[in-house]
Amino acid sequence: GDHRDLHSFPTRRSSDLASLQPISESPTLYYGGNSNSTYSFWVQFDSLSDDEPIFSVSTLPTISTPAIAAYVKTNGGNKVLSLWLNDFMDTSQILATNTPYHVVLVNNGSLSHTVYVNGTVVGTLTQNNQDLDTTFLYIGEAYGSQFLHGYVQDFRMFPRSLTAAEISAIYAGGP
Repeated sequence: GDHRDLHSFPTRRSSDLASLQPISESPTLYYGGNSNSTYSFWVQFDSLSDDEPIFSVSTLPTISTPAIAAYVKTNGGNKVLSLWLNDFMDTSQILATNTPYHVVLVNNGSLSHTVYVNGTVVGTLTQNNQDLDTTFLYIGEAYGSQFLHGYVQDFRMFPRSLTAAEISAIYAGGP
């Protein structure tokens, strides 16, 4: 496909997370408000615990105040995928260890954010997180003290909203 509008980052494993530095090659990352944009990545967990971070994007060089983030949370006794968009919002996706998940977060230029896991919609979140011109991307870490037990692979950012067909094609292609 056409990847001129794609920013892609290398796999980050829990053993790589010794420092709290953002990904050095981060461009300005647009997401939120009226921006059409998409984040896509694969994640697999070695273990699951509350507040385990998957990624965090910040407007500041610290990760204490994320603009957008994905975490593991407990909901109804299950570990679920949860997103931070000015507040935590849980999806319906129940997580398990040693299982790869393809996660896609799409903003359609409105207050609506659609979350896909393995090509299926698992949540439509309505939240205004304003237009964010963020420059600090943290993969597998948050708050300076929490780390992912597993890995994030093939993290991609698109400055447009991907279609369901494009998301399905990325999922079918595997990590």
